[in-house]
Amino acid sequence: MKQKLDKGFHDKLKGGLADKKKPSDFDPAALAKGIKVEREHTNNPQIAEEIAMDHLTEDPKYYDKLEKIEKKGHATNNFWNGFEKQARELTTRARKNLSAGEFVFPKERKYPIHDKNHARNALARVSQFGSPAEQKAVRASVHAKYPDIGED
Repeated sequence: MKQKLDKGFHDKLKGGLADKKKPSDFDPAALAKGIKVEREHTNNPQIAEEIAMDHLTEDPKYYDKLEKIEKKGHATNNFWNGFEKQARELTTRARKNLSAGEFVFPKERKYPIHDKNHARNALARVSQFGSPAEQKAVRASVHAKYPDIGED
């Protein structure tokens, strides 16, 4: 079986931790798990295999630990999930998933202020395009949610 794993294998990425190793040097289940994860980043199965081998050289339980971290992250909505949500552009899908309370005008779902970046954007947009009543409402909502911004 080990011979079959190594057949046709040659190192494509020089300088990795596993440069002098072959696929048969690793637990087949751990290597398969690693290749699956790394295929999210490359379409080349050989490169995915080499990256997985480098990680498994560093820590034979690398992909088991990664799986636990990802499960914990999804369960607790950790810092990185929140950071990603704040940093990304508000897509149509994400906008639909916002609760009504995250908008200044919930019925119209107008002026989302679910994070500081969008609150600042709401202030800028309403000052350009909003009526005086809308401007007043947006300023009040932003200041209520984020006292450090929106109060001129």
